[in-house]
Amino acid sequence: MATFLTCLYRRETRQTCFLAVLALLSTLSRKNSWTLAEEAGLDGPQRIQRLCRTACGDWCEIRKRSLRYARDLLAEPSGILVVDETGFLKAGDHSAGVQRQYTGTAGKTENCQVGVFVSYQSSRGRCLIHQRLYMPRKWMNDPERCRKVHLPEDVRMQTKPAMAADMLDEIRSEGISAEWVAGDEVYGGNPTFRKRLIEAGQKFVLTIKSTERMWTRQPEMTVRRLRSGRIERKRYALGPQLRSAKDTVSAFAPRRWWRLKVDEGSKGARVYDWAAKRVVHCEANEQPGYSFWLLARRSTKKSDEIAYYLCHAPAKTALLTLARVASARWGVEESIKDGKQEVGLDDYQVRSWVGWHRWMQLCTLALLWLTSLKTSSDVLRIEALEVSAGMTWSIAEIRRLFLIEMQLPPLSVEFRRRWARWRASHNLKARVSHYKRRGFTFQAGFP
Repeated sequence: MATFLTCLYRRETRQTCFLAVLALLSTLSRKNSWTLAEEAGLDGPQRIQRLCRTACGDWCEIRKRSLRYARDLLAEPSGILVVDETGFLKAGDHSAGVQRQYTGTAGKTENCQVGVFVSYQSSRGRCLIHQRLYMPRKWMNDPERCRKVHLPEDVRMQTKPAMAADMLDEIRSEGISAEWVAGDEVYGGNPTFRKRLIEAGQKFVLTIKSTERMWTRQPEMTVRRLRSGRIERKRYALGPQLRSAKDTVSAFAPRRWWRLKVDEGSKGARVYDWAAKRVVHCEANEQPGYSFWLLARRSTKKSDEIAYYLCHAPAKTALLTLARVASARWGVEESIKDGKQEVGLDDYQVRSWVGWHRWMQLCTLALLWLTSLKTSSDVLRIEALEVSAGMTWSIAEIRRLFLIEMQLPPLSVEFRRRWARWRASHNLKARVSHYKRRGFTFQAGFP
């Protein structure tokens, strides 16, 4: 933590940050400012709350140093950057960016915040390394509402793909090398996102919808000048047919499909049927665009379950390589799940834009530490344990071993009782305040 604490200006702030990250690694079932403060041995949650809201420090430099730490820990030439978003369900409407919107967390439209995350994966491990909060247009068009959540003036309305592209640029600027980028339909279906990756010389495998249109070979174009002087380009009628991704794949011959094992899952090997073909993507106004690989993944049990991908890669790229990169996209979901289950990624109780990003940065530091322990077995004395060959250690088990090695002294009974009294008193004050705000008279003992 010394690498990051020097970016905080006051000694008390540095101590609070260290205690907060240590408490995030604890066995608490729910981790917010109250529970973290109690676990850290503090007399109240004010120091944790101040850390996330107003504590002075260079948090941009902390983010940059965490990226460099991830680079030294995980980066390798064949690494994969995976972009994805996740939702955080909320009950009110005062938290930054909250509104009714679709989230994969609930599988439907709910009142929630949405964050865009980037995960890095390599043979050394995987971990979340960058994140940003999505601010919907409804929020950005309401300056007073943005002021209440302390939204910086330089933050502008951006789509999720635009946010992801900016984060990838920042990651590359910190020297993190990755051969591939992977993402779901939100990013694969965005032409601007694909163009920015191509201009950066980045190979990618992005999921697309079955309705994306393309040609199986370069279409021939005819050019004519209109009376207005404008040049019009049209395809020859006898050229290749413009088809959807679904129709293109349905015309594949059986010999084009290959059954490949791409990864080892918790329930066995992940085996799918894969096929790929070079295509020319159809851009706006039915103009031919870039040449891609169209990759298809078919279930071995249900032949009608097919996923489609656009791949920017050399023509000699092996099918197995494309299949493995496409399958690596699920790693970011595992990383987000580890963050929510192990370090309280979704347990926060902050409303401001600054508070959200600071909380996520603290969780990222905790996850990076657990990932570093996973790659350094001597720290946790894993080599002293009797393990079977090929046994892997989950982030949850690494966290438990870390706490065992730390041997933290238990908090006294009287300290726990003081916190119980404080919580009861604070809840009573909050209840009386809610009654007054709504014009009711609070009566003690009323059921």
